[in-house]
Amino acid sequence: MRAKSLYVELYDYLEGFKQTEKIDIFEQIVNEWSEEQVEDFIMETFRRIPSDSFQKRSYYNFYANSTLAGAPFPCSAIECRMSNVADLLRFSALYADKMLLPSPIDKYVESIENGKRVNRMDLAGDVIIILMLKPLVLSGIIGFFSAYICLCEECLKKVITRENELQEKLLKISELMHKETSESISCNLSRDSNGIAYMAVRGAERLGFHEQIDILIYDENKKIKKLLKKSAEIKLTTKMMDDLGIIDYLFTPLIDDVFRAQINTSFLDSSYITNRPYDAMMISELQSMGISEDAIEHARLIEKGYKVAICEQLEDPKQTKGIVKRGVIRVVTPGTVIESNLLDEKKNNYIMSIYKVGTYFGISVCDISTGDFRTTQITETNNFPKLLDEISRYNPKELIVNPFMYESTEEISKIKERFEVYISRVKEESFKKENVNLLDKYTFLDDHEEEIKTLDEKEIAIASINGLLDYLVETQKTNLDHINKIVLYNITKYMALDISARRNLEITEKLRDKSKKGTLLWVLDKTSTSMGGRTLRRWLNDPLVDVFEINKRLEAVKELKENIMLRGDSVDALKRVYDMERLSGRIAYGNANGRDMISLKNSCKQLPEVKKVLSNCNSKLLKELYENLDELKDIYELIEDAIVDEPPMTIKEGGLIKLGYNEEIDHLKQATTQGKTWIIELEAREREATGIKGLKVGFNRVFGYYLEVTKSNMDLVPDRYIRKQTLTNGERYITEELKNLENQILGAEERVINLEYNAFTEIRNDIEGKIRRIQKSAEVIAILDVICSLATVADDMNYVEPIVDNSGVIDIKDGRHPVIEKMLPSGSFVQNDTYLDKDSSRLAIITGPNMAGKSTYMRQVALITLMAQVGSFVPASFAKIGVVDKIFTRVGASDDLSMGQSTFMVEMMEVATILKEATDNSLVILDEIGRGTSTYDGLSIAWAVAEYIANKEKCGAKTLFATHYHELIELADKIEGVKNYSIAVKEKGEDIVFLRKIVEGGTDESYGIHVARLAGVPKVVTKRADEILRTLERKSMLSGKKTEKENKKVVEGQFDMFNFKLAEIAHEIDKINLNELTPIDALNTLVKIKEKMK
Repeated sequence: MRAKSLYVELYDYLEGFKQTEKIDIFEQIVNEWSEEQVEDFIMETFRRIPSDSFQKRSYYNFYANSTLAGAPFPCSAIECRMSNVADLLRFSALYADKMLLPSPIDKYVESIENGKRVNRMDLAGDVIIILMLKPLVLSGIIGFFSAYICLCEECLKKVITRENELQEKLLKISELMHKETSESISCNLSRDSNGIAYMAVRGAERLGFHEQIDILIYDENKKIKKLLKKSAEIKLTTKMMDDLGIIDYLFTPLIDDVFRAQINTSFLDSSYITNRPYDAMMISELQSMGISEDAIEHARLIEKGYKVAICEQLEDPKQTKGIVKRGVIRVVTPGTVIESNLLDEKKNNYIMSIYKVGTYFGISVCDISTGDFRTTQITETNNFPKLLDEISRYNPKELIVNPFMYESTEEISKIKERFEVYISRVKEESFKKENVNLLDKYTFLDDHEEEIKTLDEKEIAIASINGLLDYLVETQKTNLDHINKIVLYNITKYMALDISARRNLEITEKLRDKSKKGTLLWVLDKTSTSMGGRTLRRWLNDPLVDVFEINKRLEAVKELKENIMLRGDSVDALKRVYDMERLSGRIAYGNANGRDMISLKNSCKQLPEVKKVLSNCNSKLLKELYENLDELKDIYELIEDAIVDEPPMTIKEGGLIKLGYNEEIDHLKQATTQGKTWIIELEAREREATGIKGLKVGFNRVFGYYLEVTKSNMDLVPDRYIRKQTLTNGERYITEELKNLENQILGAEERVINLEYNAFTEIRNDIEGKIRRIQKSAEVIAILDVICSLATVADDMNYVEPIVDNSGVIDIKDGRHPVIEKMLPSGSFVQNDTYLDKDSSRLAIITGPNMAGKSTYMRQVALITLMAQVGSFVPASFAKIGVVDKIFTRVGASDDLSMGQSTFMVEMMEVATILKEATDNSLVILDEIGRGTSTYDGLSIAWAVAEYIANKEKCGAKTLFATHYHELIELADKIEGVKNYSIAVKEKGEDIVFLRKIVEGGTDESYGIHVARLAGVPKVVTKRADEILRTLERKSMLSGKKTEKENKKVVEGQFDMFNFKLAEIAHEIDKINLNELTPIDALNTLVKIKEKMK
């Protein structure tokens, strides 16, 4: 209602100028108003046009292109513009629930903002159009949509992502269509009677133009003047038109309009309506490249939590009598999306199956777009946290669970709290524990890629496999031949990274906005292929713990880092390889088109070059890749021989198969193009054979082709002629040869399309039988791509090869944070050393002020360790990394209010997990433990946690412990294996400079007020804080330099909380019932107290 009232205000404003006749509008805007008046009019009109939207979802909501909305493109004549709008009004009144048009005033506002002159003629025409639309605008059927709208950060990010994706694909399409358009257009350059140069362009009807358009050229450039000097009229060649920018002049506005319309229809959740033939062609091309309106609609529904069933005809209508049978051919769910435009090309889209029995879990994950399938089972203690870690590892889009798991409401709630994932309950019958021909259907591999011959004692994993496979077959309703290998892995093969560690270390996505930039993946990803990008992401999520496997990767990275020529040749070949994994998925699904086949062919074409490069390698891993790389020459040759180089977007339009591949197709193609020639040749042959000079071949719809002979030549007709029709002046005959020609010519086009389709599907089916080979080569390419990427980054960023062993020592010289280093100017990051081991340097207590770099330093150590175990070189001058089995982090203190948990509760839960799970081979990062509660409680907890971790018998993990509790530095004197470190700070009067350098020795200075001053807290506040601090220090109320409070009165029955032994003894005494205590009991109690006091 508000939009409608604003439209009333708009029309009241426009009609206030008494602009009811066309001449009045033109006169005032074009001739009478000053520039300032025109600009004021535009801004006032702009303010009165609301950005409308669709109030309810409907299949009859439309967004119109600018031409239908009356824009001065492709023709600026007002009569032509009004004709387009009249068509729009008729359609809207008859069919539309709501029709939104691009706001006609936006472009003039943009011109004013950019300091450009406004085209007054166009503006006057747009005002007429707005007035013409008034009846349907005020009735609520038509509205305007402005590009000047406010979007939240999330929506803006979606729009920008969509724009970038669409722009990239439209550029490819425009290049393709640019060539076709330039071939169909002709252009003459001359001058009119007034001497003004103009171009007469013909053949642009497909772009929506008239049969001929005249482009007046008021500002002649040198090229035009030079051409017109040679001749008064000149026909431009295609190259001349390109040089003069004619094609771009015609094509660019169309591309821009389609681009904006596609963005807006997606944003508005509406259908697109157009009257330009080329729009339909471009959108069809977009669909063939993965941007289909159906796919977009599916994405919207899936995002809102729906599953989408796709129904199609199951029979050919031409071969069916009665109603054509229809059925569901596929169910699209969040975890079964295969459309490329809905997937991140460098990220797997996993669906996970969870089977719960008792406290055990079976887990299977699959990316159906690539065929990647993995499974494991968790049958130890504390299993649910391990399940959460596995979910975090794969970050699936969909979970399917058995009823017992689904009814475990507490566990399901925790999963929903931590992950944005769609959860489906699947019937118990699907989760069969029996190995029903699994080993016959699939190749099972272990952690080391060795084939598994038996699945004994893997019943829980088998149940999850069967549950997932059953769900995929039920929803996809197709033969998933590309899922042929199942990796049965052990979670102990990889470094354990819990949810907190993955989140805090920002390995693959930023904590704040889930983006890739600013993550470790962002630093290391220089991959050339989508497959390589996905493999690198998987490696980062699954760091190895096997020293041999790690060093095998490092050796390969070293070889490519040092051999620049070898690396360059590899990258050059990889850049021309398409996503063979997902291509094989589309082939298995039966929806691969001709262009997919050409992409596969072009990828196969590069494989011999890749193999040649690998033949020169010496490292073990690269040699293995060489041996495992199948060049797929037979697949390349098949596609090269069969499929045309530039096939159409669909496989049911013909034009797919090359000449020479299929004799029948060749003959039919010739029939469609040379049919008339064949008839003429037959006519000549028959005349010569019979001697009937007047014989001719004719055709009608009733009899088809026939031979006509006059009555005077009846005696020359041979016996092989079959009479078909008698005429007054003659007879009509047919022959076997003529009938065969007729069958070939008539319907040849339809038959050739069917034959080409059948030939293509045979080729596709043939290649489908070789999918395992394609996948194996794709895996080789992906691993090589990752090795090249790591080598390139190592070379560019001056990384060093780490020494990786089982020593339990982490020794890093001049370590740097890989992400922050990349964001800062070269050489400005302050390097730091680190030494941790299992004996004398287990626990490093790091003190220093906020903003000094403690958290950065600790994350840096964790990331360097993780990089080394991935097989990457590391940012340091020297690094020795004893393999760690787990990395734990307790960093940051953001409240998790959505889960009803405070900062302190989250902190304690994470600490509890660390204390339970950490081993002496783990790396623990603790930042500011205990700061979420009162000072004494926090200090007590921090002290006790540090003592526990430092104790070899209880934990003994290598730990970096940052704290503001300076009292903890005393631990170094009390516990063996504890070392003190601090962040160096330089004082300059009242100011401080953070040197970002880790130095040995603790500090008892907090510099809190200095930090407040640096942060911009008003001087009057920091000055007052200084005064209060001095007062408190004098009164010894909060001394940061003493371990006990001075002059603190002990409350009766309460001991000093800093003396933990006394606190424990007090607790024991509290439990004693003095009325029941015997002398012997009292004596024993005193002995125990004495022992504890030692």
